[in-house]
Amino acid sequence: MDCILDPETFLELFNDFKNRADINNFIIISIDLDRSKQIFGGPLPTEAKTLIMEEIAHQFPDFYVTPFGNDTFTLMCTNEKHNLIEIGQQKQRLQDALSQSFQDHLTFCWGVASYPLHSKNKHELLSISFESLNQAKSIGPGQVQLFESSPMKLKSAYFRKGQLENLTILSTKIKKGESEILREALDSYLQEKLYFD
Repeated sequence: MDCILDPETFLELFNDFKNRADINNFIIISIDLDRSKQIFGGPLPTEAKTLIMEEIAHQFPDFYVTPFGNDTFTLMCTNEKHNLIEIGQQKQRLQDALSQSFQDHLTFCWGVASYPLHSKNKHELLSISFESLNQAKSIGPGQVQLFESSPMKLKSAYFRKGQLENLTILSTKIKKGESEILREALDSYLQEKLYFD
Protein backbone atom coordinates (compact mmCIF):
# COMPACT_ATOMS: atom_id res chain seq x y z
CA MET A 1 0.00 0.00 0.00
CA ASP A 2 1.32 3.42 -0.95
CA CYS A 3 0.27 4.99 2.34
CA ILE A 4 2.39 2.62 4.50
CA LEU A 5 5.84 4.16 4.77
CA ASP A 6 9.10 3.35 6.49
CA PRO A 7 10.03 5.88 9.21
CA GLU A 8 12.66 7.65 7.09
CA THR A 9 10.29 8.23 4.16
CA PHE A 10 7.56 9.31 6.58
CA LEU A 11 9.87 11.91 8.15
CA GLU A 12 10.91 13.18 4.71
CA LEU A 13 7.25 13.63 3.79
CA PHE A 14 6.54 15.29 7.16
CA ASN A 15 9.41 17.72 6.52
CA ASP A 16 7.99 18.49 3.09
CA PHE A 17 4.46 19.04 4.42
CA LYS A 18 5.50 21.22 7.34
CA ASN A 19 7.37 23.60 5.03
CA ARG A 20 4.60 24.00 2.46
CA ALA A 21 2.59 27.20 2.69
CA ASP A 22 -0.33 25.70 0.76
CA ILE A 23 -1.17 23.22 3.54
CA ASN A 24 -3.85 24.71 5.78
CA ASN A 25 -4.84 21.60 7.72
CA PHE A 26 -2.39 19.04 9.07
CA ILE A 27 -3.14 16.17 11.47
CA ILE A 28 -0.62 13.90 13.18
CA ILE A 29 -1.80 10.97 15.31
CA SER A 30 0.60 8.82 17.32
CA ILE A 31 -0.90 5.56 18.56
CA ASP A 32 0.43 2.89 20.89
CA LEU A 33 -0.94 -0.63 21.24
CA ASP A 34 -1.95 -1.30 24.85
CA ARG A 35 -0.79 -4.52 26.54
CA SER A 36 1.17 -5.68 23.48
CA LYS A 37 3.66 -7.75 25.51
CA GLN A 38 0.80 -9.52 27.31
CA ILE A 39 -1.13 -10.17 24.11
CA PHE A 40 1.82 -11.30 21.99
CA GLY A 41 4.09 -12.69 24.72
CA GLY A 42 6.92 -10.27 23.96
CA PRO A 43 7.82 -7.83 21.20
CA LEU A 44 5.21 -7.32 18.51
CA PRO A 45 5.84 -9.93 15.76
CA THR A 46 6.51 -8.58 12.27
CA GLU A 47 3.38 -10.24 10.87
CA ALA A 48 1.22 -8.60 13.56
CA LYS A 49 2.83 -5.20 12.95
CA THR A 50 2.17 -5.56 9.22
CA LEU A 51 -1.46 -6.55 9.79
CA ILE A 52 -1.96 -3.60 12.15
CA MET A 53 -0.49 -1.14 9.64
CA GLU A 54 -2.63 -2.58 6.84
CA GLU A 55 -5.77 -2.21 8.97
CA ILE A 56 -4.80 1.35 9.92
CA ALA A 57 -4.35 2.11 6.20
CA HIS A 58 -7.76 0.55 5.50
CA GLN A 59 -9.55 2.48 8.27
CA PHE A 60 -7.68 5.76 7.54
CA PRO A 61 -7.31 5.77 3.73
CA ASP A 62 -6.29 9.45 3.53
CA PHE A 63 -3.48 9.05 6.07
CA TYR A 64 0.13 7.97 5.75
CA VAL A 65 1.20 5.49 8.43
CA THR A 66 4.56 4.35 9.74
CA PRO A 67 5.81 2.27 12.65
CA PHE A 68 7.78 4.09 15.35
CA GLY A 69 9.28 1.58 17.72
CA ASN A 70 7.87 -1.82 18.66
CA ASP A 71 4.15 -1.12 19.07
CA THR A 72 3.79 2.56 18.24
CA PHE A 73 2.54 3.91 14.92
CA THR A 74 2.16 7.42 13.56
CA LEU A 75 -0.42 8.68 11.07
CA MET A 76 -0.29 11.90 9.06
CA CYS A 77 -2.85 13.64 6.86
CA THR A 78 -3.27 17.02 5.20
CA ASN A 79 -6.86 16.49 4.09
CA GLU A 80 -9.17 19.27 5.32
CA LYS A 81 -12.27 17.08 5.51
CA HIS A 82 -11.23 15.23 8.68
CA ASN A 83 -12.56 16.22 12.07
CA LEU A 84 -11.75 14.90 15.51
CA ILE A 85 -15.14 13.23 16.06
CA GLU A 86 -14.77 11.27 12.84
CA ILE A 87 -11.27 10.23 13.85
CA GLY A 88 -12.63 8.94 17.18
CA GLN A 89 -15.17 6.82 15.32
CA GLN A 90 -12.44 5.47 13.04
CA LYS A 91 -10.37 4.60 16.14
CA GLN A 92 -13.20 2.44 17.45
CA ARG A 93 -13.64 0.68 14.08
CA LEU A 94 -9.89 0.02 13.97
CA GLN A 95 -9.90 -1.49 17.47
CA ASP A 96 -12.95 -3.63 16.66
CA ALA A 97 -11.46 -4.94 13.40
CA LEU A 98 -8.09 -5.76 15.00
CA SER A 99 -9.72 -7.35 18.04
CA GLN A 100 -11.58 -9.65 15.69
CA SER A 101 -8.43 -10.42 13.64
CA PHE A 102 -6.32 -11.24 16.69
CA GLN A 103 -9.19 -12.78 18.70
CA ASP A 104 -8.29 -10.61 21.68
CA HIS A 105 -9.51 -7.23 22.93
CA LEU A 106 -7.07 -4.73 21.42
CA THR A 107 -7.03 -1.07 22.41
CA PHE A 108 -4.75 1.80 21.56
CA CYS A 109 -3.79 5.03 23.28
CA TRP A 110 -3.79 7.98 20.93
CA GLY A 111 -2.07 11.34 20.91
CA VAL A 112 -3.57 13.82 18.45
CA ALA A 113 -2.11 17.07 17.16
CA SER A 114 -3.77 19.22 14.54
CA TYR A 115 -2.65 22.38 12.74
CA PRO A 116 -3.89 25.07 13.23
CA LEU A 117 -6.11 23.89 16.12
CA HIS A 118 -3.37 22.74 18.50
CA SER A 119 -0.39 24.67 17.20
CA LYS A 120 0.25 27.63 14.94
CA ASN A 121 3.51 25.96 13.97
CA LYS A 122 3.44 22.84 11.76
CA HIS A 123 7.03 22.04 12.76
CA GLU A 124 5.88 21.07 16.27
CA LEU A 125 3.08 18.66 15.33
CA LEU A 126 5.04 15.42 15.46
CA SER A 127 6.47 16.24 18.88
CA ILE A 128 3.07 17.41 20.11
CA SER A 129 1.44 14.14 19.01
CA PHE A 130 4.03 12.12 20.95
CA GLU A 131 3.61 14.34 24.01
CA SER A 132 -0.15 13.81 23.81
CA LEU A 133 0.36 10.06 23.40
CA ASN A 134 2.49 9.93 26.54
CA GLN A 135 -0.24 11.82 28.42
CA ALA A 136 -2.87 9.37 27.15
CA LYS A 137 -0.77 6.37 28.21
CA SER A 138 -0.32 7.84 31.69
CA ILE A 139 -4.13 7.99 32.07
CA GLY A 140 -4.69 4.36 31.07
CA PRO A 141 -5.47 1.97 28.20
CA GLY A 142 -7.64 3.08 25.28
CA GLN A 143 -7.29 6.79 25.97
CA VAL A 144 -7.22 9.62 23.45
CA GLN A 145 -5.43 12.82 24.36
CA LEU A 146 -5.61 16.03 22.37
CA PHE A 147 -2.75 18.43 22.84
CA GLU A 148 -3.21 20.86 25.70
CA SER A 149 -1.12 23.96 25.43
CA SER A 150 0.31 24.90 28.78
CA PRO A 151 3.60 26.70 28.25
CA MET A 152 6.12 26.24 31.02
CA LYS A 153 9.25 28.13 31.85
CA LEU A 154 12.33 26.27 32.93
CA LYS A 155 13.38 26.82 36.52
CA SER A 156 16.86 27.53 35.28
CA ALA A 157 18.49 27.69 31.90
CA TYR A 158 22.13 28.44 31.43
CA PHE A 159 23.62 29.27 28.06
CA ARG A 160 27.09 30.34 27.12
CA LYS A 161 27.45 33.86 25.71
CA GLY A 162 28.62 32.45 22.36
CA GLN A 163 25.56 30.17 22.16
CA LEU A 164 23.23 33.11 22.69
CA GLU A 165 25.05 35.25 20.15
CA ASN A 166 24.87 32.45 17.57
CA LEU A 167 21.19 31.93 18.37
CA THR A 168 20.51 35.62 17.69
CA ILE A 169 22.41 35.42 14.38
CA LEU A 170 20.50 32.30 13.33
CA SER A 171 17.18 33.84 14.37
CA THR A 172 17.79 36.85 12.19
CA LYS A 173 19.08 34.77 9.30
CA ILE A 174 16.14 32.34 9.12
CA LYS A 175 13.51 34.80 10.41
CA LYS A 176 12.37 32.65 13.33
CA GLY A 177 12.05 33.54 16.97
CA GLU A 178 14.80 32.38 19.29
CA SER A 179 12.37 30.42 21.48
CA GLU A 180 10.96 28.65 18.42
CA ILE A 181 14.47 27.60 17.35
CA LEU A 182 15.20 26.29 20.86
CA ARG A 183 11.91 24.34 20.97
CA GLU A 184 12.62 22.77 17.57
CA ALA A 185 16.14 21.79 18.64
CA LEU A 186 14.86 20.30 21.90
CA ASP A 187 12.05 18.44 20.09
CA SER A 188 14.54 17.03 17.59
CA TYR A 189 16.88 15.90 20.36
CA LEU A 190 14.07 14.33 22.43
CA GLN A 191 12.58 12.53 19.41
CA GLU A 192 15.97 11.06 18.58
CA LYS A 193 16.68 9.92 22.13
CA LEU A 194 13.17 8.79 23.08
CA TYR A 195 11.81 7.26 19.90
CA PHE A 196 14.69 6.35 17.61
CA ASP A 197 17.27 4.86 19.99
